[in-house]
Amino acid sequence: MQNTRMKFCAIVTACLLLTGCGQEKTPQAYMERAESALAQGDNATAIIELKNALKLDRGNSHGRLLLGLAYFDIGDMPSAEKELLEAGELASESEHSRQQEALARAWIDLGKFEDVLTMGLVRLDKAASANVLSAKAQAYMARSDFASARQRLERALDADSGSVYARYTQASLFAAEGDRDQALEVLAQLVADAPDYARAWALRGALQWQRGNLEAADEYYSEALSLSPNSLLFRLNRAFARLQANNFDAAKQDLDILQKAVPQSTRVNYALGVLYFQQGNYRDANSALIIAEPDKFDIPEILLYLGMTNMQLGELDRALGYVREYHALNDSNIVASRLLATLLVSTGDFMEAEQHARDVLEQFPNDSAALNALASVLISQGRTEEAIATLSHVVELNPDSLEAQLRLGASYAIAGRSEEAVDLIQSAVALDPESGKPDAVLIFTHLRNGDNGAALEAAQDFVERQPDSPTAHVMEGIVRKQIGEPELAAEAFTRASELEPGHPGANHQLASLAIARDELDRARDHYQTVLGVHENLLPTLLAAAALEGYAREFDAMEGLLQRAVEAHPGSLKPRLSLAQYYLSTGQPEKVAVVLADLPPEQAAEPPVLRARAMSRVALEEYADAEAALAQLTASAAPSVQDLQLSAYVKERQGQLDKAAKHLERAAELEPGNVAIQLALGRIAFTEGDEAALAGYMSNLDRLSPDDPMVLQLKAAIARKEGDQARALALLQRVQEQQPSTVGVANLVRQYDLMGDREASRELLEAWAASATGEDNAGAIGMLAMRFQEEGDYQAAVDKYEQYLQRDPDNIVANNNLAWLLKDSEPARALQYARRASELTNGQPQVEDTLAMVLAAAGEYTEAAEILRELVAAQPENGTFRYHQAVVFSKQGQTEKARRILQELTRSDSDFSERKEAVDLLASLQGGQ
Repeated sequence: MQNTRMKFCAIVTACLLLTGCGQEKTPQAYMERAESALAQGDNATAIIELKNALKLDRGNSHGRLLLGLAYFDIGDMPSAEKELLEAGELASESEHSRQQEALARAWIDLGKFEDVLTMGLVRLDKAASANVLSAKAQAYMARSDFASARQRLERALDADSGSVYARYTQASLFAAEGDRDQALEVLAQLVADAPDYARAWALRGALQWQRGNLEAADEYYSEALSLSPNSLLFRLNRAFARLQANNFDAAKQDLDILQKAVPQSTRVNYALGVLYFQQGNYRDANSALIIAEPDKFDIPEILLYLGMTNMQLGELDRALGYVREYHALNDSNIVASRLLATLLVSTGDFMEAEQHARDVLEQFPNDSAALNALASVLISQGRTEEAIATLSHVVELNPDSLEAQLRLGASYAIAGRSEEAVDLIQSAVALDPESGKPDAVLIFTHLRNGDNGAALEAAQDFVERQPDSPTAHVMEGIVRKQIGEPELAAEAFTRASELEPGHPGANHQLASLAIARDELDRARDHYQTVLGVHENLLPTLLAAAALEGYAREFDAMEGLLQRAVEAHPGSLKPRLSLAQYYLSTGQPEKVAVVLADLPPEQAAEPPVLRARAMSRVALEEYADAEAALAQLTASAAPSVQDLQLSAYVKERQGQLDKAAKHLERAAELEPGNVAIQLALGRIAFTEGDEAALAGYMSNLDRLSPDDPMVLQLKAAIARKEGDQARALALLQRVQEQQPSTVGVANLVRQYDLMGDREASRELLEAWAASATGEDNAGAIGMLAMRFQEEGDYQAAVDKYEQYLQRDPDNIVANNNLAWLLKDSEPARALQYARRASELTNGQPQVEDTLAMVLAAAGEYTEAAEILRELVAAQPENGTFRYHQAVVFSKQGQTEKARRILQELTRSDSDFSERKEAVDLLASLQGGQ
């Protein structure tokens, strides 16, 4: 057995040796086989043989040139450029011309026009000169400098009138200048003389495609591909021609080949996106177009298709963003203007929608889509008669259109022309009794008119005609619910859900009925029924989240909103809902995360900018808030809300003049807005602008003279003018209208200002005894601080302890209680001090309290370290430096303490414990 195996191995070895002997592995042998392959048009084999030859002989200039030419022939221009450049460094005199002309043409295909224009003609033969000059002409054509291109082309033809590349360039120039007939004439003669020149066939295909001769375009592209089967460009152009001819199957064959070869090609994916869109496969269309999006500046239509695709997917915000971006690049495209008008109506931006609709109608007065968009705008503006005239025109243009009749009927209903509305919609029902949509519109029209009986009759007729239609039962349920028959409504909705398990409309209505009965678990079940069938349906996720918010189950609400964001990453609505949740629950720092990584068009949407600005305001990051608000207020029609928020940010930054300008713009939009007039009045008061203040106060007296905020501003004015009695009377009116702890605090300050501290104490104690809830806690806190100010420390301790029972995480109460207890109960004081420190994460004044409590508890090392950091951060703070001296003295570091105290007492530093510092210094000097 072993001997047999050895014989078998010997036979295999002999065969291998024989095979090796049949294929020489010398540079010359590789070159011979490469040239033979090139002669047969087998570029793939030639490239392998040439690479082998060059591995053994890197200085083989002829081999390097042939490799560059082979790459050029298969369309691999980056590789061709690399090899041709290297060949140029080695090329002999006889090969220089071939290398230069090939490099020039490769650079044209690579778009390196400047490199071509800098090429010289020295040492080139006539044929190469003609080709390099033709390439220069192509470069000038790319710049749209046709005069310079023609000059170079004429020189090329003078050098070699028979040059195929020059004649091809001549045809290209005619085409670029718009003379397609002349271009086709040149190409016809060229393919007759050089039938194997693939580029000429491809250019013929392109020109026929531009003329709309799609059959001829397909024929010519196919001929080009038969000559150059590896050309991805020819195949892609044929795919586009086939798409335009609605020859989707043939286009798909080309695109499948292209996708395998270059799966991330933006142009191939654009073509795929168009194909999928035309076939109604919108999700795959969107995926392909997103890959193509980086090429949007060269092919703006990518944005238009993304807009149309997202519109079909129901992602209206994204669709609007894409179409806006396309329109910015090509504002003359009627399709984009029409689409913009439609989308802007859907998103409620009626003013801009009207402009785009009228732009379309100016050129195409009978455009139904633009007319419908304009009608929607007119209805939103209350111009119903104009809307009816517009929609009547649409019906005239489309007399058999169910949609047109329904829209006109609905507009009649809005205008209060009930009989005409009902007649028209009943006609629509007769036009298509199986659709269901006319029935729904008719029922809603009756409900709008308050004719509940007619609505119920129409709903019952709908059910009778279509007993298996879930929509029919849902409409009956809606009517039953409207007329106060919740049990019968629930039966109708349940029947709809039985006919179509998980029916969103039916289950949402059932959830609404359950919520009205306060059966929240049952409402949850209905939403889960929908999600069990329609996983992650966005409206259901948002409705379920709203239910959890209503139930104050905020963790569940947040979880549902996060799920909605993850399931619908391209939709703004769930992100904005989650951002609003974080703003309303005091978590503004999370808003930036929710709104991160948005595409530019969504990031610039007003609701996004507004949410970002509000989060920054909540975080007191006013510069960042200003950046977001600047984009909102720079628009031609900013909202009052945005102007008010911008004014607040400017005010917080101390820029009162700019704040006033924003408020003045807001006042122009809403002259009767009391809050705006108040804000302007406060700014005028602060700046001492008496004339402006008088004007604003006059407006406020006219608009709302008894508004509590107006009365407070009047009290401030009276106080400034020295009329303290009037200020007190005004503040008392505020408290009578709206009893609150804030009102009590204002009165306490006024009493104190008038020197009547007894009255202020009595007011505080009375309020603490009568107030409830948060007002009671606020009163207790104010009393605690009052006792502390007056030196009644035990009473202050009692009140702080009482307050902390209500609000254990209150920073001020923890901090102040720690300070008051540090000498008598240092261990207990330390608990409060550490809690305050945890809550503030290192706020200096709280850390100072912690240090002094630590010192009182004998923890000098930790106290000294905290004070070292505080003094390093605020070296001019006298309190911190005095406390550092206290700790040093307790540690026995008398000299350090004395040095600090001497500097403090000699300086102008003003701090509350200066007397204690002087006394401590005296005691330390006395102990020397």
